[in-house]
Amino acid sequence: MLEKAETLLKSRRYKEEELEQKTDSTDIIAADPKTGEKILIRCLNTSETIGVRHIEKLVKEAKKKGMTRSILVSGGKYSYPARNKAKDSMVELISEAFPTFDIFDHEMVPKHEILPESKVNDLLSKYRIKPHQLPWIKVSDPAVRTIGAKPGDVLKITRKSLTAGESIAYRYVVKD
Repeated sequence: MLEKAETLLKSRRYKEEELEQKTDSTDIIAADPKTGEKILIRCLNTSETIGVRHIEKLVKEAKKKGMTRSILVSGGKYSYPARNKAKDSMVELISEAFPTFDIFDHEMVPKHEILPESKVNDLLSKYRIKPHQLPWIKVSDPAVRTIGAKPGDVLKITRKSLTAGESIAYRYVVKD
């Protein structure tokens, strides 16, 4: 599970500040370079079903360290109550389906980035549209999950083009 966490750190450009090995898990404290917000990432060394107690334990630990967001990486399945508790507690769940490699290293995957709010406003006023009028991309898309975009975000996708050199597309992130 540590490989998935390292992939997550690299793809989201989080800066690792502290690493703590425990018997059943590994905790990583990382900082988001854009906001400076600290995030607790816990990698569980188990393939058992993850329940509400795992989420509550993570949230308690994060609050003790002064963090509001956390990420739980596990090879096990998440129970339905645990997924609901995670949504309410601002815990992002990373499952076994998350890639252990950086998908953006592949030549066929274009660069994806979350647009800052100021650039979103410029884009929308330029084309005189509302965000939902942009083409949509689901939050479950592997590239969207990898960069950590949430519903309501606008993505800038930059593709290499033989004829144009570079092609830019914008997508509005929506729920599944």
